[in-house]
Amino acid sequence: MRWSGTLLIMLRSRYVFSVVTLAIAVGGAVWLCAPRLSTAPVRSPPSAGGPATEPTVTVGDPAADGLARAGAGPATRRMRVGTVILTVEVAETPAARRRGLMDRTSLPSGTGMLFVFGRESTDGFYMYRTLIPLSIVFSRYGRVVTIQEMTPCGEENPNSCEVYRTEAAYTEAVEAPGGTFSNAGIHPGDMIEFF
Repeated sequence: MRWSGTLLIMLRSRYVFSVVTLAIAVGGAVWLCAPRLSTAPVRSPPSAGGPATEPTVTVGDPAADGLARAGAGPATRRMRVGTVILTVEVAETPAARRRGLMDRTSLPSGTGMLFVFGRESTDGFYMYRTLIPLSIVFSRYGRVVTIQEMTPCGEENPNSCEVYRTEAAYTEAVEAPGGTFSNAGIHPGDMIEFF
């Protein structure tokens, strides 16, 4: 009995040590790899009404000032997609993610919207109530996966609008004025950086 009790304690402590080690390793990997902003799936149909408060943006940056005129959300970031430098609105709230760039009549050059997921996603984007053509880059952990050009959808029913998807999973998506990424020669494998 004594030997089996000692063996049981040794096995339990090795099991506990292994579980703790695994939890620390996985937690560290998630902390290092996961984006710092968490979002839900994007572009579901909007709810009635709109944001209850007036949005605010970073001031003093001409591109951010252009976003303010276009009705930007609460936060902006400067970023580079390959060779393209943008000031992007960060879609931080579920309402901002659902609304995206809907109902905007213009989007200044050098600006856009950033959607960041806390996980890999294959959800699609659509152009329901989006009045301007957009360029979209899907990226996975800071590397471009796919570039697409999206055209406005004038349909009354959001289910009638084309859904733009990528075959590979992505962790971020960036929308910019139509042609932005294609005209700059951005291609899969290019880096996305924030500054």
